[in-house]
Amino acid sequence: MKDRGVRDVADAGDLRGLDDVAVGAAGARATAQQGDAWTALVDYLEETMRLQATNRGLRALMCPAGSDYSSVQACRAVVDPCLEQVVELAHRQGTLRPDITARDITYLQVALVGIMDATADAPDAYRRHLALFLDGARLHPAATPAS
Repeated sequence: MKDRGVRDVADAGDLRGLDDVAVGAAGARATAQQGDAWTALVDYLEETMRLQATNRGLRALMCPAGSDYSSVQACRAVVDPCLEQVVELAHRQGTLRPDITARDITYLQVALVGIMDATADAPDAYRRHLALFLDGARLHPAATPAS
């Protein structure tokens, strides 16, 4: 099964998951605009990673190799600006370290997919690493980010 390419896995996957990811990003942006960008970011990451953990086809599409698909490009066209705005609002609200970018969030998701693939026998193992990242990314009052 590991030898299957992105196209094989993605064709078998539920592509509707892309819509769920895009809707989740738009929802995160709306929550962030209401004044709680940190919760919006956490909820977005938890939900999109849960979707990818339960849908191998979606997981394959969301990895860099899946970006050749027009459906993935359309999803990214919605997700990327939403995520950038959530990160920007979290910076303004003082809840996200100023050195964390939307690109960092994307790289985190790619890393978590690698953890999912490496720990297929423990499907929730990625959650620990997500929590570690979030703890390190959150700007706690009176805390100074490491340089």
